[in-house]
Amino acid sequence: TNHLALKTHIKGVGGRYRELNTTDPRILQPTDVLRITHIVLGHGCDLPDGMLPSLVASMPRAKLVTELWLHCCLQERELQDKYDKLAREHAKLSGAMGETVLAMEWRGRYEQAVADKAALEQQVVMAASSSDGSRHVLDVDISGNDVAKLKMEFALYRKRAMQVVDLKDKELQTCRIPGTAGLRRMSSSNSLNGFETSSHAPTTNEYLKNIVIKYMSTDQDEVKEHMEKAIATVLNFSSAEVKHIQDKRKGGAAGGWGLW
Repeated sequence: TNHLALKTHIKGVGGRYRELNTTDPRILQPTDVLRITHIVLGHGCDLPDGMLPSLVASMPRAKLVTELWLHCCLQERELQDKYDKLAREHAKLSGAMGETVLAMEWRGRYEQAVADKAALEQQVVMAASSSDGSRHVLDVDISGNDVAKLKMEFALYRKRAMQVVDLKDKELQTCRIPGTAGLRRMSSSNSLNGFETSSHAPTTNEYLKNIVIKYMSTDQDEVKEHMEKAIATVLNFSSAEVKHIQDKRKGGAAGGWGLW
């Protein structure tokens, strides 16, 4: 019975070694197990006298050692597999570390871009809500600049008109025409309200042309008022004619003669 048990045990050990298929020199190869089995079973040679009882007597201890040895081999194989797996994962993570850092950096940039977009959208909403007021301020500023420019140009036109009046006055004094009254001079004030209606105001074509061009190219009521005064002066509008125009414009839109 012991002999059969040892035979069975050695066969089992041989089968496990074949499953391991290891080449570690510290572990018995299948050929060694087969050799022991061959000896024990008496194939090829006989055991010396007294050896079989010794083998049978040492069978429990040999069985325990063999099992421990096999268990250690299995544990070593399992640990080696785990080590190889960890080594592969370490290599993979080490290679992907740069990509991970880059991905984190781009993630930060993306979040910053999203925040900037939200801030810009908020600014657009605020700008849209106050667009009417901003447009009004811009229009007032532009209109103010235009009025200042036109006032400067009118100052030059008035200076030229006064020069023409002086020239005509001198010519009349030289000719000594009886019954001719001197031309009424325009006010020397810097205000454009200084134009006066006179039957002898300058009527040069160039001056009148410039005034009409300015009048037709502006939509500012204040500018048109000064333009109409200048036109009335150049064309010798009488007080009755001016009053007639004012009466006709009563009840209409404010501007022009309505501002006199």
